[in-house]
Amino acid sequence: MASRIPLELYRPIVECVSDRRTLLSLALSSQDLNVEAERVLYRTINNVHDVQSYTHILRHLTSCPRVARLVRHIHFILRSYVGDDHEFWQLLPTALRSLPNLKTLVFRGVGECRAAQLPSDCAFQLEYLDWWCPSSDVSSFLASQRHLKTVSQSPVLGTAANGYSL
Repeated sequence: MASRIPLELYRPIVECVSDRRTLLSLALSSQDLNVEAERVLYRTINNVHDVQSYTHILRHLTSCPRVARLVRHIHFILRSYVGDDHEFWQLLPTALRSLPNLKTLVFRGVGECRAAQLPSDCAFQLEYLDWWCPSSDVSSFLASQRHLKTVSQSPVLGTAANGYSL
């Protein structure tokens, strides 16, 4: 008779795993491990290297609320120009609205960066915002963020970066 690991031990075991491939393997190995491995996998979304991968992630977050609830930190680092008609720009505001537990939002564009929509009707309350992209909605968004502790915004017309700790 095989003995089973108690469910309450899965979380501390999975928390010790930092390698994404191992976490993916754990997620696929059993339903019990899947819940905890997904929680760790989606807690922080970063190290994405191309707009197609970002777009795929945004599609997944908007279509799967269970996964969207797991995201605490998301970093968008656009390393190349993204055309105004790219699906990424349409998905971004919807995906941001689908992340109720988001605490950290980083958005940086290299070179020219289209004015991304930063919707003020998001359910999350950020603690950290690093927004290096022109946007007309930043002030109304900031007014909706009561728990924000640190803000970093893009420089305007070659001025020094605006970094604030609240």
